[in-house]
Amino acid sequence: MRVPSIPFHSSDGRLFAGSREFAIKGVSWFGAEGGGAVVDGLWERPMEEYVALLATLRFNALRIPLSVDNVMLNPHLGEFYLTANPQLKGLRSLDVLERLVGVAARHGLLVLLDMHRLNSRVWPDERGLWYDEGTSSIGERLRSAWRILLHLFCDQWNVMGADLLNEPHGATWGVGDPRRDWDLAAKSLGNMILSECPRWLIFVEGIGIGDGPSGTFCDLCFWGENLLGLARKHVELALPGRVIYSPHAYGPGTNRWMHYFNRTAFADYPDNMPAVWESHFLAPARQAGATIVIGEWGGVYEKDDELWQDQFKSWLLDQQLSSFYWALNPNSGDTGGLLKSDWRTPQLEKQALLAELPASPVRLSLASLEPFKCPARAAGLREHEHSNGYF
Repeated sequence: MRVPSIPFHSSDGRLFAGSREFAIKGVSWFGAEGGGAVVDGLWERPMEEYVALLATLRFNALRIPLSVDNVMLNPHLGEFYLTANPQLKGLRSLDVLERLVGVAARHGLLVLLDMHRLNSRVWPDERGLWYDEGTSSIGERLRSAWRILLHLFCDQWNVMGADLLNEPHGATWGVGDPRRDWDLAAKSLGNMILSECPRWLIFVEGIGIGDGPSGTFCDLCFWGENLLGLARKHVELALPGRVIYSPHAYGPGTNRWMHYFNRTAFADYPDNMPAVWESHFLAPARQAGATIVIGEWGGVYEKDDELWQDQFKSWLLDQQLSSFYWALNPNSGDTGGLLKSDWRTPQLEKQALLAELPASPVRLSLASLEPFKCPARAAGLREHEHSNGYF
């Protein structure tokens, strides 16, 4: 059964929900991509408290990082990870993911599923591609994982789309090499997903350094930031209005060696930064008529990094760009999060930083739909009986 859902689509560089332009104010909540196979922090507070907090802070979307192996194996969860959520003990990874999506729905939050890793135990992935070394079938494990997710969540009204792969920094774009070109892989994978779930948006991240011959070389781009290839090749899917390009951008708190952070060389820092962002991803996207949603940005919010984030927030407002902030979690070593290390005390400075960002009301978009009855699955209440995971 397909449940009516908000008709998202991209057009002329903007994101729409039906006929209304739609602004995403999102945040990532990580953990399910790692060894625990579940979002972090459930050992400290009930899941519902975190989601309610995000709704109170006027976030309207949640990005959930996942890994291919955790999706395919669907492991039972260690009780330690669920100490503050005893009702979840004994469940498997995807069971809890379904519960989280359902809780987000009740609080009016959209969900973007993000395939963050191929292997939950490997980060960073030195190859930065969408398949493992030595595989005989390029990208098939990634495709299989997405098939599992779309079968589970296509009829969940608040799951808005698929972030195909996090930061394919080892890829090229527009060269014509099927083993290296991320634009070719994204087209194939996106079309596979849309063939079974045509309503989803397909989020395509940028690459890393790129290469000279294709005109995509950018040794000063962060992983996922490089969209220079759009000047050469677009990701054209079978259905129009489904592609969202989703670059990542970070400041000196994450990598202070980027030369444009050097205040001796750039006395006008951080006023020099908009030109960097425009050259790395915004200008190529605008020239292509493509829609941008920033997939990650954030940092420690101290000293030069605070200046960077203030500038980036102002630039997002000037350019009318949506974004997902990294992250809710305090345990991101080089960025921190919206909460302090006890998972309870708010990082008030960061919350104030983000307060000005617009967030279109999800329930208003839902109100424009014809009335429909939600089945149990769409409400996130269905439990699965299985013994060997999802295959």
